[in-house]
Amino acid sequence: MDAKAKRILRSTYWKNGGWRPESEWVVSPEDFAYAQAQGVMFDPVFWTHDECVAAVQIHRRPEMAARVGAGLLASLSTRRLDWRSAAASWEIVRDLPDHPYQALESGQIRDGLDGPMRPTFTCAQCQAHAVIPMTAPCAVDRNVLNFERITWGGVRHQNLDYLRFDLDTFAAQPPSQPVADDRRLLTDLLDVVARIEPTATAGTLTRALRGIVPGPTAELRGLVEILAVAGVLRPQSMDRSVHSRSDWGSAAGQWRGSDGYDRNRVAELFDI
Repeated sequence: MDAKAKRILRSTYWKNGGWRPESEWVVSPEDFAYAQAQGVMFDPVFWTHDECVAAVQIHRRPEMAARVGAGLLASLSTRRLDWRSAAASWEIVRDLPDHPYQALESGQIRDGLDGPMRPTFTCAQCQAHAVIPMTAPCAVDRNVLNFERITWGGVRHQNLDYLRFDLDTFAAQPPSQPVADDRRLLTDLLDVVARIEPTATAGTLTRALRGIVPGPTAELRGLVEILAVAGVLRPQSMDRSVHSRSDWGSAAGQWRGSDGYDRNRVAELFDI
């Protein structure tokens, strides 16, 4: 990935270790043109639910499983977090069928401070597959999505627009090529999972991976989250107690050391 384009993208949204105010999300025409030419920034788009669902169907084909597995594996040594993201996104859409928007009332919201309550809606089919849809046609800022994808490996994996963007972008890149060091790192990672104490949580595993897999704690946390979404760290129960302030996703939050890792999923995803 072009380093200058990556810096332009990052500086658009991030400053002094934190998010810029949304009013400061601006980039010069020259910098935007450069980053766009490198495939790092994009023009605004207007997407609908049905368009996004139709688009992700292309990525459900079985051969995509090998590509996302290779990308996740190759990310261990390269720290290409955008490659990691696709493995989680593919796992989420692999069983999502093509379907039109199916309105389902999901709750109530007040119209203004003193207005009447009105219903809110989601898509019944998306909800059944743990996907958060757009409920109306909307503008999509692919640049902020790409910033999150490159910086943390994505943070909106349940959002339909992110799933489409992530998989579209990943599929447009040349296939990732894991090397021997990646397979060694995967072996070491799985060995840590196999040996960790039965009561270990996702947070415990994150700390145990320090010095085993390259990257700071924030990256390792994202890796654990993606391994859980991708089915490598598969909880044997979804009824475990989770701290009320936990910000882990459902699979990672429910995983414990006693669950180990899913050997069949490892073999399928990494071709080993």
